[in-house]
Amino acid sequence: MSFSIRLGHPLWQKLHGAVLDLETTATSIGKAILKVRQEEVEQEQKQKQEGEEEQEQKQEEEEQEEEEQQQQQQEEEQEQKQEGEE
Repeated sequence: MSFSIRLGHPLWQKLHGAVLDLETTATSIGKAILKVRQEEVEQEQKQKQEGEEEQEQKQEEEEQEEEEQQQQQQEEEQEQKQEGEE
């Protein structure tokens, strides 16, 4: 079954308008999806960066603690040497 509609016919104009509305809606939905995806990527990058910064800070704190422990151990060894010499 087939039928034809002339371009100037009111039904054609309605169909064409509906198609344009659908295209506009699809474009809007596509833009919204892209925006959400971009926000997700930005959030992931932010979380990754925060995680890296936290890891670096933790590592620096651990290194500082190790240095303090080594320094304290060296001081104790020096004290023991001095006590042994006396």
